[in-house]
Amino acid sequence: DPEAAKEILQSLVCEMEKNRDSWKKGIETQHLPTLSALAHKMLPHFRLLKNSHTVSLLSYMEKQTDGFTPEIREYAQTILREIDRLIQLACKKMDTQG
Repeated sequence: DPEAAKEILQSLVCEMEKNRDSWKKGIETQHLPTLSALAHKMLPHFRLLKNSHTVSLLSYMEKQTDGFTPEIREYAQTILREIDRLIQLACKKMDTQG
C-alpha cells in the first residue's frame, strides 16, 4: 500500500529530525550521556535500514561514558552527516510517491 509506505516514511523522518536536533545539541554541548542515550535509541532504525557502518559507530557511541575526545567528536559528526543523508533520501522518496 503506497499510502501506508508514505506514512511510515513520514514517521521515520519526523523521528530522525528530532533525534538529529538532539544529537547536534549533544555535540555542541559535548554531553556524552545524551549522545550515548541517543545512539542506543537510534540503533534499531539504522539496523533496520541495514546501514552497517553507522550501526558500528552508534554501537561504539552507545558504550561511551566519559571524556568527549576528538575521536568521539569525529564519530558523532559522521553520524550527524549520515542522519542528514537519510532524512534527505526519505524526503526525496516521499516526493516521488506523490
